[in-house]
Amino acid sequence: MSKSTFRILFYLRKNYLNKSGKAGIMIRLTVNGDMVQFSSKLDIEPSLWDTKAGKAAGNSVKARQMNSMLEDIRTALSNHYRYVESRDSFVTAEKVRNAFLGYEVRQQTLLELFKQHNEDASKLNGISKAPATLVKYDRTYRRLEEFMKVKYKVSDIALREIDHKFVTDFEFYLRTVQPVQREYYGQVHADIPQDSPHRQKQRMDNHRPVCKLSYSHESGGQGLSDGAGTGAYSPKGL
Repeated sequence: MSKSTFRILFYLRKNYLNKSGKAGIMIRLTVNGDMVQFSSKLDIEPSLWDTKAGKAAGNSVKARQMNSMLEDIRTALSNHYRYVESRDSFVTAEKVRNAFLGYEVRQQTLLELFKQHNEDASKLNGISKAPATLVKYDRTYRRLEEFMKVKYKVSDIALREIDHKFVTDFEFYLRTVQPVQREYYGQVHADIPQDSPHRQKQRMDNHRPVCKLSYSHESGGQGLSDGAGTGAYSPKGL
């Protein structure tokens, strides 16, 4: 969740010319040393390309038009990079490329899920949810929001980015920075999909949790568990 380095380079695919004698303009995207390469869908005569500058050479109408399109691509990539950086716990070149190409399926975020949970719960006010319980839900949401801004400098996080370290960091935050008072204990369960890279597809299909943010009367307080019912704790003060 730290600040990433981000670079965009345009270069020619000189080893292949199309029937018009033009070479495809490729994009090399680098984030923290992680690199991906893909086509810009643009092409140009090799003699009109400035390799050092990474753009069309000269000041002709054709060169200006080409460079304008390249600058539009650069701007779009930069916007996608900033969006992914603000949304996820970390940025990769592949994520930015996929967002730019439209391959990315929008991922639900933790606060988005929590907010929906609280809105649904508010509809049950006086039916199956007491007003005090709704207050606890709201406080939990705000503590989680504060934690991500303080610890990770992000406004939200995709569910698939959450791992065990995130949960333990939040637990530490609740214990030390924002201790929880006993009268605010409630019961909230926000399932967090498992973070194992080799099981991403199964995670998205089945939404199996690896851990939970657990706020339980049974545990005697506000706590976190690893999905197996362990690891609850009872911090003090809010």
